[in-house]
Parts: sequence; C-alpha cells; structure tokens
Amino acid sequence: MVGFFLDSLWTNTLQFKTNVWSLILVLLHSNFENSQILLLTKLLQKIIMSSSKLLNLRWFYLIFRGLTPILMFSIGGIILGEEAPKKIHFKKTSSGLDIYFGQKTVAEFSHTQTPLGRPFLCNIHTLDGIKVTRNYPITDKDQDDHPHHQGLFHTFSKLNGIDFWHMKGVAKHRLFTDSPESGNPATFTAESVYLDRDGKSPLLKETMRYAFHITDQGLLISVNAIIEAEADKVTIGSKEEGGLAVRVASDLRVQKGGKMIDNQGRDGGKAIWGKAARWVDNSGNKEGRWVGVTVFASHSDLGVYHWHARDYGLITANPFGPLNKAPDKILKKGEKLSFNYGLMVHSHQKASEYSPKRAEGTYLKNARSFSVSLKSMLRFDDEPLFNVWDEEVLTGQVVVAMDGSVLVLKNISSKTNDTRYISVKRSVDGGKTWAEEKKVGDMVKVDGDMSDDGRYPKNNWAGLGNVMVDEVTGDIMVFLTTLKTAQKLYRSTDHGKTWKIEDTTIRPGKDGWVPATNGACDPGVTIKFGSKKGRLLMPARVFPEYLNKGKGRKRFNDLYAMALYSDDRGKTWNSSAPFPIAGTGESGLVELKGGRIYHNSRTHIRSGNRRIAFSDDSGETWYGEHEDDELFDGPPDVYGCKAGLLRLPYKDKDILLFSSPGNRETRTDINVWVSYDGGQTWPVNKLIKTGPGNYTWMAAGRNGTPSEGMIYLLAGKDWMARFNLAWLLEKA
Repeated sequence: MVGFFLDSLWTNTLQFKTNVWSLILVLLHSNFENSQILLLTKLLQKIIMSSSKLLNLRWFYLIFRGLTPILMFSIGGIILGEEAPKKIHFKKTSSGLDIYFGQKTVAEFSHTQTPLGRPFLCNIHTLDGIKVTRNYPITDKDQDDHPHHQGLFHTFSKLNGIDFWHMKGVAKHRLFTDSPESGNPATFTAESVYLDRDGKSPLLKETMRYAFHITDQGLLISVNAIIEAEADKVTIGSKEEGGLAVRVASDLRVQKGGKMIDNQGRDGGKAIWGKAARWVDNSGNKEGRWVGVTVFASHSDLGVYHWHARDYGLITANPFGPLNKAPDKILKKGEKLSFNYGLMVHSHQKASEYSPKRAEGTYLKNARSFSVSLKSMLRFDDEPLFNVWDEEVLTGQVVVAMDGSVLVLKNISSKTNDTRYISVKRSVDGGKTWAEEKKVGDMVKVDGDMSDDGRYPKNNWAGLGNVMVDEVTGDIMVFLTTLKTAQKLYRSTDHGKTWKIEDTTIRPGKDGWVPATNGACDPGVTIKFGSKKGRLLMPARVFPEYLNKGKGRKRFNDLYAMALYSDDRGKTWNSSAPFPIAGTGESGLVELKGGRIYHNSRTHIRSGNRRIAFSDDSGETWYGEHEDDELFDGPPDVYGCKAGLLRLPYKDKDILLFSSPGNRETRTDINVWVSYDGGQTWPVNKLIKTGPGNYTWMAAGRNGTPSEGMIYLLAGKDWMARFNLAWLLEKA
C-alpha cells in the first residue's frame, strides 16, 4: 500500500489530492507503532511541499503539517506493511517457552529434562533476527566442543561436590512462579531445584526471574537469580565454571575474527580470564551487521564478579570470588543468596555504532529500578532533612558513639604559643545542638624529622589519627600519629565524655615498616560476620623511608594502603598484607553482608579513578584489585584526594555512600554517591555543597538513638552537613 501511494505521489499529479487524502485516512485509522514515523513524515512533507510549489497545493502541506502530531502517534508498521510490534510475547510449548518479537523468535526457554539437564535460554536472536548464540541443538555448522554450553544458562560446578556445570547432576524445573507476561518488559519467573546424587533429595532451590526489554541499544535480557539452601548444609566451591554463562554463535568467536573485550580494556579471553570486571562483550561481523552480546554483572550478595572467558565463545560471570581460589561458600538451610546479571543482544551496521559502556548505562537504568524499589525499606516515612553549617576544621574525624552521641574530633594547633592538642565536641540529640569543644588530650612528640619536602614542620607532633568505635565494648579509640605512629591512643569508655591516654602496640608488616594510623584514612569497623566476629579492623597506610630528605613526592611511588586488625580490643594491632597495588594510601573500608571487606583507596601516583580491593579473611589479605569505573579520584592533582566511605546500618542491604569532590577541575563541590550493591554500581549521586570541600569524613547514626537515620559529613574546608537518606534519594 505504501509503495502504491508513494508511486502515485510522484507519477500522477492528477490523483495527488486523492492519494494524499487516502494516505491521511489510512494513517488516522491505523493502530501502528513505529519509531520510523518521524522520517516518513518529513519525507512526505517534502513531497507535498515540492508538489505544492508546482501545483499550488500548499494547503495540502499545511493540512498535513497540522496533522503531524497526530500522525506521530497513529502511524506504526506502515513502512513494513504490517503492524510493527513493540512488545515481547510468549508462547508455551511442551518444552518450555518460545519468545517472540512480533512474528520473529528471539529466544527459547527450555526446561525439558533429559536424565541429566537444567533449564536454559537458547537460540537467542537480535531484534532484527540474527542468531547470536550457538545453535541448539548443535548443527554441523557449529564448533561441536562443550555440548553442555546450550546458550544462556546459570549453574554451579561444585555444589556439594556435584558438577552441575558439566551436567553430572540434575537441576529440575519445578514451576513458573510468575506466569509469562508479555509487554516491554516481558517477564517470567521459573523455579528449579538442584538434586543430590540420589536424584530425589533437594539441595538448592533456584528462582530465576527474566525480563526482556526493547531498548535503543538492542534486546536487553535482565536476569535475577535467587538461590536458597533446601538441605541442612550446602557447599558451593569457587570453581571457574559457575555463575551465568553464554556461548556465542560459532562465527562470532575470537578465533573466527570476533572481538572480546571488558570494561577495563582487556582484549581476548586469555587477558580477561580470572579478572574482576563489570561487563564483557563478544561481537563480530555476521550477515553484514556488527552483532554480539554484552554480559553485565551487578548486585551480588557476594561482591565482585570474576570472569571465566574463552576465545572459543564462552563468557561466564562468576560471583564466587577469585576463580579456583576463594573459600567455599556454605549455606545453612533457608539461607539465600541473590545475583543479578544482564545481557544486551545488539545489532548495528558497523562496530563504531555500538558502545558497551552506553549499553551499560541502559542496563543500569534497569538496575536503578531495583534500587528504587528498596525505598520502602529505607525509612522513607521520614521527611527529607538537610542542613549545613560552618565548622572550622583542617583535619578531623566524625564518629557516632554506641549511645548515639555524635563526636567531631579536631587537631588544634597554635603557631604562636606552641599549643597542640586534640579536641572533641558532642551532640546528644542527633546533631541538632552541640556542646562546647573539650580537650581530649595533648599531642605527643615523635622522634625523627619527616619534613622531606618542606611541607611539614620539623618538630613532629603526633595528633589526631584514625578513630575506632569498638561495637563490642562501646569504647572509642583516638590514635596519635603523623607520618609515623606514636604507638599511643586516647580511649573513652563513656561515649566520648572523658578520655585517658594509653600505650598500644602496632606491629610492623612483613616488609618491616610500621603503619601510620593516619587521620586521612576513614574510621575503623567492628567485624560482624565469620570466625573473626568482634575483630577491630581499620584502614592504615605505610610511609617507607621516613627520613628521605629531598625525595619529596617521589616517595609516593613506595607508600601503600593496608589495614590494621586487633583481636584483643585494641591493645595490639597486626599489619595486613599490603593493598595489591603501590602508590595507594588514604583509604576507607567497610564490611559487606556475609563478611567480605570492601577496601576503597586513593591513588597518589596515577590519574584516574579510585582503586578497589577485597578481603575474605577479615582484612588479613587482599585480592581483586581494580579501578572503579565511576568513582573519580579527585582533582586537581593527578594523584587523587581523600574521600569518605560509609556503609549504612541496614543489615540486609549493602548500601554504601562515597563522598568526594564532584568537580573534575578543582577540589570543590562535594558530592555523595550511593551504591545499593556493595560498591559495584553507583547509580545515584547528589551535590552536598558547592565551593571548597577537599577531604571528607562520614558517619551514620545508630538505630534506636536520636541519631537514627542521620548521615554526618565533615569537610576539611571548614563546614559540616547533616542529612538523611530520604533527602539524598528524593529525586533518584
């Protein structure tokens, strides 16, 4: 029909009026939906305008232009000659589901069980009909290795010693807990059970929710996996083969000219294998198009994902720690874990038209919907609250005592009368009002001249260093340090009202250096999970070669972040292994749900973003070092800026806050970023205050006290702020 009208418009001027009116009537009475209408409208406007100049038919053009807004909503599949679909829909089959975009199949969900099997998605296509996963069943056109790589599947290779990856055990489909629902997104939820060696006894229940989104980047398949132990004890080993895996079409593999990259710029399966990453893409030329899949991984209860990637076309996002190295994960009956993934199935004319990073943004919009759904759990009965005030401070710390008292600690130093001490001011009403500053105690002189580049006084006084609230005893510890520790601390046993000095022992690390409990690091934490429950853990840093006159900032190449831990309530402290990369220093750490330690560090010698590492042994060793994709390290120096890191006290959710300058040109405009998944993504950030800010420290209020729900931010440029999560997320 379209061809008929367009031919008539060009060839038969006598029928021009009739054909235009006919076309308009068709458009008005059609129920089509297609984004190409704009181009068609502009084309027809030009046609009519050109004809009107010759035939004095401009009134047709005016009528047509007036109808354009209507046409924008009424036209659709006219270019295709049929109704253009904007929905994904399902058709139940004896083996599972066929999944359609219009009349074209985009995927199949199979739960038909052979003696040994599992549910999976297979034969996944782009929206324009190009298959991106290997054929299932495998044909003579395919590479026939690894027949257990069906398409897109989620499984484990060491589940109570059973290798489900290679289908040595049965993962049986039980039911659809949410019926397939067509739309954009289209969704369904399937429940399956992993059976013990007897083929009858359930070990693990797995609930998989699939959502299919039609986006401007392609077909996005988001996957949420929740596993729950149905036996008394279920052990999941850290084998490389585990998590969400996809096997791409044979002609997309690297060995056939395809391209496999991750968000860190690593190229090829060998470079990507075993590394931590946010996404991995495998694409190539097929049927005259640049097509492929990008796998995203986020929102894991276990932290960062590591990747099992192979050039023959396998991509696997594994949530169980460093491949083949992490400790086993043991689940008690009823205990659950949640993992979230995404798969962008894309097709473009050429490679330059597709950006995995842009596609990640599309995926994260979907992730944000998950984040926003948490609002009902996060005290959103509260009204948004925010206030900011002047607070004279160069270096400081803010902590909240166990009774809810808010403490702001500062170094007080006078150039005229040799006064050097640490002060504290307290609020017992959540920060509404504040008592007068009081003296904690004097600074302590430390032997040795550390003014290597003239920036520090020759007479070195150990003042305010790190701060630690022991959540077992309620004691508050304030350490005394400069670039070198004084091996002393002030302790309060009454929530910051009174203080006494005492000796402490900080043992050197394996390299012989004694760490500094530096005030430019964040406060410590009390371990809540695992065999080391109750351990005190705090970030620290090492300054090798204290007496290095003339070396100046060159020493930054040698210093590094690490941690100190105490198992005797702060009397003695042991040094952790160094942060996995040198040149780091001012850092913060938090304990995530389940016991994993997340360590976020400034870098002093390289431009870029914050450096991240993890610990699964309560802060003794570190792994998984990588550069965060989103958290900028801070201008104007290419070596970063001290930032604030905080985990909010919602025990079932790893909600983290990060504070730092938001201006990439100067150390100004303090922002706070929000993560709902333990630092994997930061979908929300908000400006706290314009102007100077630089170093920042944060603390959270205590539940059941006047400080509950409050967040406190102290800036090293003479101001402080108090706000709640309702304010921070009010426009998220």
